[in-house]
Amino acid sequence: QISTYLINDFHCKPNKVKVVQNGVNLRSFYPINDIALLREWRRKVEIEEDEIVIIFVGNIAPWQGVNILIESAFRLLPRNKKLKFLIVGDGLLKRTLLKKAEDSEWKEYIIFLGMRPYEEIPFLINIADICVAPFINERNRKTGVSPLKIFEYMACGKPVVSSRIEGLEFIEERH
Repeated sequence: QISTYLINDFHCKPNKVKVVQNGVNLRSFYPINDIALLREWRRKVEIEEDEIVIIFVGNIAPWQGVNILIESAFRLLPRNKKLKFLIVGDGLLKRTLLKKAEDSEWKEYIIFLGMRPYEEIPFLINIADICVAPFINERNRKTGVSPLKIFEYMACGKPVVSSRIEGLEFIEERH
């Protein structure tokens, strides 16, 4: 857990560390059923109506596993060219992964949107067919996983594909 990490590695006093669980603003994150609005958002990010959208929203950092998502895209796209991989966010690995995608034959199927205003995130999640959180076990085992993105995905009523790591058991339990 993050609290244990702070206490053990940064020598914070236990009585000064409070754990606040993740939560989602349900006024912002909810299933959107307005087909015209969803079509408009798909057009904004250049996705056709018949394309299947797989989305990642978050920090493009080593522990987030976006590199695994890119590798998965390279394996899935030869079998289904109706897939679009939408990556929303920024971070340490963005430049490297963007180049990897651009240097591949699949560059038109992997869309990096960069940082977006927080108000847009619920709409982007709602145009997705599948939401992903391919966390890396090593770092998250040490610090604990903070799966806010998963709660936002779930609040929008979307299927979630995530790494099977400690702290994410609730995903399978809530199927």
